[in-house]
Amino acid sequence: LDDHCGIIGNIMDLTYEEAKLLPMNEHCDEFVCPKEKVTNALIPTLEEVLYVAKERELMLSLELKGPGTPIPSLLLVEEFGMIENVIFASFHM
Repeated sequence: LDDHCGIIGNIMDLTYEEAKLLPMNEHCDEFVCPKEKVTNALIPTLEEVLYVAKERELMLSLELKGPGTPIPSLLLVEEFGMIENVIFASFHM
């Protein structure tokens, strides 16, 4: 959170409602898109991402970050009928 939002802490300690309110750090150079688009951006839910990806027929690389995320993520991807459009990755087994 420090690099991207200027806040010390771990996003895993926040609720979605709290994470949604995080400010994006305008001094971060890692953003691919123009900073003015990122400054007012909100963190989407996986469901929101899948909705847009399905609508636009996109392929996704989904990196699972926290404990307990694989099964719910897989079920949601299956619910959207996008299992062929998503590559799952994780550093945790």
